[in-house]
Amino acid sequence: MADNADIKNLKRCFEEIIPVVQRTIEQLRPRKSDSQSNTLHENSVLNTGVFTFTLNKLEDDEMNTLRLNLENIVDKYRPLLSKTCQKYLLEFLCQYHYNDAERKFTSSFTMDSLYPFECGLQGALASIDAFVAAWEGNVQPVKDFIEKYPTFKDKPGLHGTTLLYSAAKNNRMPLVIYLVEIAKCAINAQNLQDLAKALEAPSGHYSTIPSAASTALHGACFNGHLKVVEYLIQHGADYFILNQAHETPIENGKQHDSIRQFFENFLILGYSQTGKALPREPIREKSTVKTFDCIWEYKPLSSQEWNVFSIEESNELSQSLLVEPDQEMKREVYLSARSNVYSVSLIQFLRSGKNSDPKRNLAWVRCRGSSIWNFDCYSLWQIMIIQHPSVPSNDEPSLKAFDVSTTYDSHFRLQLSCWYNCTAQISAQLDHGINYRQKKICIDVDFISTDILEFNLQTFTFTNNKKTVVGFIRWIPKLISNKQQDSSRILTIDNFQNLTNLDPVPFTTRRLKQASRRNDTHSIVNDELLVDENVDDSVSQTLLNADEGDEDYFEAQREVNSRFFFFWKHRSYEIFFFVSYLIG
Repeated sequence: MADNADIKNLKRCFEEIIPVVQRTIEQLRPRKSDSQSNTLHENSVLNTGVFTFTLNKLEDDEMNTLRLNLENIVDKYRPLLSKTCQKYLLEFLCQYHYNDAERKFTSSFTMDSLYPFECGLQGALASIDAFVAAWEGNVQPVKDFIEKYPTFKDKPGLHGTTLLYSAAKNNRMPLVIYLVEIAKCAINAQNLQDLAKALEAPSGHYSTIPSAASTALHGACFNGHLKVVEYLIQHGADYFILNQAHETPIENGKQHDSIRQFFENFLILGYSQTGKALPREPIREKSTVKTFDCIWEYKPLSSQEWNVFSIEESNELSQSLLVEPDQEMKREVYLSARSNVYSVSLIQFLRSGKNSDPKRNLAWVRCRGSSIWNFDCYSLWQIMIIQHPSVPSNDEPSLKAFDVSTTYDSHFRLQLSCWYNCTAQISAQLDHGINYRQKKICIDVDFISTDILEFNLQTFTFTNNKKTVVGFIRWIPKLISNKQQDSSRILTIDNFQNLTNLDPVPFTTRRLKQASRRNDTHSIVNDELLVDENVDDSVSQTLLNADEGDEDYFEAQREVNSRFFFFWKHRSYEIFFFVSYLIG
């Protein structure tokens, strides 16, 4: 930290430069005979910083004189400043073409640049005290500074740290709240990076101060301020962002038991494979390790309980969902359980098979875990409500799934024990939660409840605060066409349409990267469904009511496996939103 004498010399340097610049502005400001016109001109300059006139020789001489005066002032104070203060001064002047090696400005000033230069000088001077106030947690001086110089709110100060970092690292919660909620500081703004040191040193062989490129969350974690950590994460702080030492906030905080325990409770550490190791990065693509971290489950239509597939069955399902580029997708997997053989549709995530009770033949299937990490596959999310105070229970389970209208629909009625296809916005939030390994996230699902719903991404359940609304979630694989004529574009396929003449494969990150290289990632076709949206439920009723040996039963079962009896209209704006989210 710079001492008081050093700070005073830095301030004096700025204080000596500012009036020199101001005098030049006054001397070269266009003279207006009309006072009102002059006022309008000043307001225009204040708003835009632009002067629309050319310099004559006298004015050009004034600019050269200004440049020489500024260079003399810098040379005067330079020996009096510490390395920290010198760096702050020179990095500011560098924006205006000051060459440190030659100790001079390499370009002359113009009136277009002079006024912004003067404003920047004022802000840089004021920031010295403002950042001290932030470090000490004094809200009012920081508030006054940001109101006067709003462009400085996310910039690193004298010691290379942001205002929010200074407040968070020192546990100044009232100031943190002001900076985040009122001043709207960027929650993930990073401290100054020491790029010169990184570039000059051999690869990976340089030492850096811990605060370089750190965020407010790094600082709060490093000093063990749990309440600040929780607050910052609630407002979107990235706990996987790296500082210049290649450390995440999680790594900065794991030395403190309270911070480590918080992240152990906050993050999903695994599904089928659990451990105590805290993750270093979000989920971006399938793990290179040839293992799976997921739990396959099935739920009979008439039951509210999910049952776990055996280890052998789970491995078979997982391996079948991995599709190599030159392979066709296995649409069904046959599993033997006791005396029965079950068929599991990997397209629709539906299990069926022989049984004395036909209703128990059908069961929903889900895979708890990340579709990206396990299968490199993007997903479509679905929601099932099993308890709701305003919805009566159904006599029969439904094989239909429903789209949720994004506009008001007077005919829309909630039902229990059926799947609702999530909107693109809800799917994006669930994807982000899974990718950032969050155990619980809160989402406003207005078509279900006016309450905010809490989604548990470990158990794939959701509920409201009063526990009066309860339900399940699952994902199914996002499918695209693998036909040769579609190799240069992304053509989406509805999981529940007739796939007789189609060649579906999971939509993978690998395929998206290939499309990105061709610059046609937006060429997604909005498929027309092959299933009439007004089709009745006769086949599903046949399947539920027929005897196990009836010909009608087997015919109905085959029909369910091929089209699954509900429609899913791909709206073009939802597809565009989905792909835009994936890309960026």
